Amino acid sequence: MSMNHALFDGFGAVEFMMNFSSIARGEGLITYPLPDRTCFKARDIPEIKYEHLEAMKLSNITQEMRNSFTTADVANSEICDISLPPDYRYKVFPFTGEMVEKLKKKAMEDGTLKKCSSFDAMAALVWQARTRAVDMPPDVPSKMLFVVDIRSKMDPPLPKGFAGNAVFSAYCIEPAGAVKEKPLSFCVEKVQEGVAKVTNDYVRSSMDFCEIYKAIPSLQGGIILSAWWKIPFQLVDFGFGKPVYAGPIVNAMVEFVLLLSNGKDDGGLNIYISLQNHQLDIFEQIIYDI
Repeated sequence: MSMNHALFDGFGAVEFMMNFSSIARGEGLITYPLPDRTCFKARDIPEIKYEHLEAMKLSNITQEMRNSFTTADVANSEICDISLPPDYRYKVFPFTGEMVEKLKKKAMEDGTLKKCSSFDAMAALVWQARTRAVDMPPDVPSKMLFVVDIRSKMDPPLPKGFAGNAVFSAYCIEPAGAVKEKPLSFCVEKVQEGVAKVTNDYVRSSMDFCEIYKAIPSLQGGIILSAWWKIPFQLVDFGFGKPVYAGPIVNAMVEFVLLLSNGKDDGGLNIYISLQNHQLDIFEQIIYDI
């Protein structure tokens, strides 16, 4: 399936596929879709109350940053490049449920954190390990955007069956030296702070910012992480059984990192990431040193 992210986010896409597959099996709709997007309309009188480092003004995009994700004329072109640069490749790194639990304990061991979810630990690990693997200079900001579902964070909350794009790019940004050298708990804490920042008030302010400046997610100097492992693509059944694999086939964005389901109900997941060949080897050594 190919889609425009403005049409659906992951949860919207899986609800569409669940409905589509249910109709294909002769069983009708599972969830009645509600496509009303007026809840995300910018305010008539804009009120930008925060600094929005998760977004970049469209006017600031350089030629090197132009791709189908950032620039409309590229997305609308007849032929869209979906190949990685020659020296990059994607690789999947599996984590069992036991490994995830071990990672969470490692993040908690210095007593800094009161809690640590599986997402907190995995997101922090990816951010720290990638920053180390690419050998980012210590004074350069290392940024990670990560996708937050805002259905329950809006006021009022979005209705069940909302058919649209209801995810928001939270972020954490710190000097690369701190990300590389400080303990994992430091990175987990920054992820948690990024999640906590995503409130109804903050999202409304960001909507106004994006409306005025036609802004896009700011990927410069970092990555965008999306957690698909809790989105049940692996349960979609068109009548021929569940899929062997549920995830992207091709991707041209080296900044795009996914946490994918491993197809099992054991608390495990897979990291899907693109790096240069030698960087992938370093990344692998770091993430499995737990």
